[in-house]
Amino acid sequence: MVALLDTAYPILSFNVTQNNLNRIYTPTKNERVWLNQQRFTDESKVVCIVLLKCFQRLGYFPTRDDIPPLITKHIIGALQLPTDFYTSLDQMPSSSQRWLKTLIRQYCRVDKFVLKEQGVWLKTAAQSYARTKETIIDIINAMLELLIKERTELPALSTLERIATAARSRANDGYFNAIAECLPDTAVQTLLSLLNEKSSSGETLWNQIKLEPEKPGVRTLKHFAEHTRWLGTLQSDCGDLRELPELKRLQLINEAQSYSADKMKAIKRQKRLALMALFVREKQLRSTDNLVGLFIREIRKLHNKSQDDLKVFQSKAVSESEQLFCMLRDVSNTLCNGARKYEQHDAIVSILGNAPEKVALRCERLVSHGLTTLCNSYPDATLGL
Repeated sequence: MVALLDTAYPILSFNVTQNNLNRIYTPTKNERVWLNQQRFTDESKVVCIVLLKCFQRLGYFPTRDDIPPLITKHIIGALQLPTDFYTSLDQMPSSSQRWLKTLIRQYCRVDKFVLKEQGVWLKTAAQSYARTKETIIDIINAMLELLIKERTELPALSTLERIATAARSRANDGYFNAIAECLPDTAVQTLLSLLNEKSSSGETLWNQIKLEPEKPGVRTLKHFAEHTRWLGTLQSDCGDLRELPELKRLQLINEAQSYSADKMKAIKRQKRLALMALFVREKQLRSTDNLVGLFIREIRKLHNKSQDDLKVFQSKAVSESEQLFCMLRDVSNTLCNGARKYEQHDAIVSILGNAPEKVALRCERLVSHGLTTLCNSYPDATLGL
């Protein structure tokens, strides 16, 4: 059952401000003239004017209990008639009530709603709304808007709900049949087998599809890629599916997500195949997006790490250059101090730390590769300091 307050179906508020009472429910001069022309008794006049003002506000005739006392008193008080006259509505014969309502419809230029007449075009419109709208509430609200536009009396909410429910059912059946009929026979057998075959964990393959894969990461990448390839194979078997309105597609996918394997077996075959095919395609697309997202995150991690390695390398390269320049300065000073050659040789070897081969290698790395080339080619390289 649809809740009345969830729809746009009009109702009278029991908390009416005085300003709204004066603006909406005060009988106008033309209404008073029309009322006097009908030669009503005071009791009938009270019932008629109350029903008229409420009908103008709602678009249908409310029952006596649905009309707030504040509105009744204000309308009757404006005519300077006793409030007790309105109680005669309960004693008024049904034929008299029908006559009053006919007069009110004629005055408001509103057609009476008859299911065999207005119901025909209203059902057609509801069928059109159901192709793009999924919830019963949205379809009911669209029908209410159409009835008001066509100046037709609003039927009971239960009538609108039945029409909307039937329209949505027919629209969905049309989509289910169109999707199921375009599936190859091999795809039909594959989809149906998902409800019976079980994985190594003991769950049906249908539940395996429904479960979200593990959080993407380097360690789970292999399993995640295999899961995506499996979904891609299922999607390839199903082929291209009929395109649906976005809201309708999302609703059907959510419905498929909520069904267990046993529940899926219990629904009609065409609906079962359509929901499963739509859900497989959606999961395949989501898994592919997850793989792309994983790749992007890994690239960002590598980029950030390379930036950090570059800063470390540059810092060490500056220190390395300073040390090598200091060695070169000390060697130059040794050669310039006028000492004997064997003394200069021993001093230079000492300056080079008794390892001239290592010093030569350090110089070669800076001169041959350079800072940028070395960083790009060997992001994890260290200078051996």
